[in-house]
Amino acid sequence: MKRTLMAVLMVAGVMAGGALGQSTAKDVLAGELLQLMHVKENTEKSFAAVRQMLPMQMDKIRTATGQPQDSSSATNEVSDMLDMIAKELSWENMKRDYIALYAETFSEDELRGMIAFYKTPVGQAWINKQPEIARKSMELGQRLMMRLMPRMQPLRLETNAPKPPARGETPE
Repeated sequence: MKRTLMAVLMVAGVMAGGALGQSTAKDVLAGELLQLMHVKENTEKSFAAVRQMLPMQMDKIRTATGQPQDSSSATNEVSDMLDMIAKELSWENMKRDYIALYAETFSEDELRGMIAFYKTPVGQAWINKQPEIARKSMELGQRLMMRLMPRMQPLRLETNAPKPPARGETPE
């Protein structure tokens, strides 16, 4: 009886493993869509841009908030952190997750429609211009943050200041 049970469990495990390893039609379509969208290349380019811009942005924030400028140890920490993030979020590590996300989110008809669009010259133009749009969006966000930083600094100081006692309370 135990042998039969073990055999059944082993066969079930093999079948489940085989089913998990198989790609569905939606997985195949999602993979094709991601390839047409140049997700791997654009993700790598975007991360490279962040890696390049982050130290400069951190220096600007420090200047705007009156903090001391970056030391080499802080720069190394940021670099090490970015290396770790780049490794964890690499295309090789994220590809299956992206495929699953698109396969779960879109129907087969929607995936086919997007594939058809991205095969057109307009679709390819949209894809090819995404890094530029992302870069300009980041710059816009940075400009907005730089305008806000001087107004946020007093709020931060007020938050850290001791609060006066409420009416009727005695100060400590």
